[in-house]
Amino acid sequence: TYNVTGFIEKNNDFLPRDISMAMYRCQHPLLKTLFPEGNPKRACVKRPVTTGTQFKIAIQGLIRNLTTKQPHYVRCIKPNELKQPRIFEMALVQHQVRYLG
Repeated sequence: TYNVTGFIEKNNDFLPRDISMAMYRCQHPLLKTLFPEGNPKRACVKRPVTTGTQFKIAIQGLIRNLTTKQPHYVRCIKPNELKQPRIFEMALVQHQVRYLG
């Protein structure tokens, strides 16, 4: 059976504080009431980081890391289907080299 207890709380994604603050600063009084968490006088409560945010941060870090590198690719060629030493199957090696791209 599938239990949905706590599903919304567990998977809730939060509105970033800077958006709440921008909405609170608008002149329209309705927006101030809809976004009270944007009030700079209100105590800042640390929200838990959502899974989506953690994933986004991790991907950004990975991309930042990869863009500073010069990748080199090593392609391995199997000398034989059994992967045994000292056995060289010419047709198999030629086929792999031909389709390396």
